Amino acid sequence: MAIFDSLEATLPPNSRERLTLEQRWFGMEILDVVAAEAAERKQRHRRFEVWEEMMKRHGFANVPIGSFAFSQAKLLLRLHYPSEGYNLQFLNDSLFLGWKNRLLFSVSSWK
Repeated sequence: MAIFDSLEATLPPNSRERLTLEQRWFGMEILDVVAAEAAERKQRHRRFEVWEEMMKRHGFANVPIGSFAFSQAKLLLRLHYPSEGYNLQFLNDSLFLGWKNRLLFSVSSWK
């Protein structure tokens, strides 16, 4: 529920941005998970560790995200979303966006 808590803290309930996000992103994600058969699914939600293992198994190597990129991400996060609930973490050469103590999304580079 951390994703919904972060949304609640970030956007007012009646904002156009929130409505768009709920309908176009969350709505489509939920429809994909609930209504689509396995072969028809568009999204494959997996934990970072699963993707990391799959990428390494297929010969890819994680390219560390630089400290400048991490600093820029922190600056942009504070500038656009000043809520204290958001945090950035640098783990396994990848950048993670979290809400309070829960990781939500990750960004990584591979070659």
